[in-house]
Amino acid sequence: MGVANYLFLACLAFPCIASAQDPREIVRKSVSVDNDYNKRAQDYTMAQKSVARVIDSDGLVKSFTSKVRDVFFINGDRYYRLIERDGKPLSAEENKKERETFDKRLAGRDRETEIQRNKRLAEREKRRRKEREFLNEIPDAFSFLLLPSEMIDGRAVWVIDANPRLDYTAHSGEAKVFAKFRGKLWIDKADYEWVKIDMVSIDTVSFGLFIARLAKGAHLTVEQIRLNDEVWLPKRIDIRYDLRVAILKHQAGEMEETMYNFRKFQADSRILSVTEQ
Repeated sequence: MGVANYLFLACLAFPCIASAQDPREIVRKSVSVDNDYNKRAQDYTMAQKSVARVIDSDGLVKSFTSKVRDVFFINGDRYYRLIERDGKPLSAEENKKERETFDKRLAGRDRETEIQRNKRLAEREKRRRKEREFLNEIPDAFSFLLLPSEMIDGRAVWVIDANPRLDYTAHSGEAKVFAKFRGKLWIDKADYEWVKIDMVSIDTVSFGLFIARLAKGAHLTVEQIRLNDEVWLPKRIDIRYDLRVAILKHQAGEMEETMYNFRKFQADSRILSVTEQ
């Protein structure tokens, strides 16, 4: 093949290469990936450790709580099995109450008619679609800067800096919050999944007609992991916040959720005491 032919093929390929390296298009494609947690996780169980700290005005820990739960699905619904609270296993009485609660809820599902079940599932899907609608505004709501690529867990990722666009007008009420945050995205180059996000509030965020106000400097980090070459699941969520509720009540704190011990759910697995989310 002559030099002219090589140049011709390079010219044809250049728009694709350029598009692949355009951070806005990378983010746009990543947002289009339907990463619904429930659908992706239904074949897996995992352990989840939740830790909450309340911080006083001096920056010291005022209170501390923790829970460890098993997470799994039954017929598309997510359930929890509480196994530990504040570093201690549940008592026999607590385990009994957990079992009774689960049996009651499962019996309610068994009594559903087909019409009731279809209605419940349709409403759940409607809520899920609505929750995802505002994500479609992300590519246009921010200005993006492509940073040097990195490796996370042996996988190549794009690293993209995101800052809110001052000239963007949100189309949905939920998307208005984007103007109050800046952050960074780590996006898998093969799957376009968000491997990690790190966001910080750059202004006060109000919720519910000023019923609650989140102070500037709130910090959110979410990390995901790819399992068995088939699924992405969350492995860590960290939140630091300073919140004022109804003008009078003020609380600052930290919340951590760590997911681990991922395993494929077996059809013959025994289900012990659980509670539904």
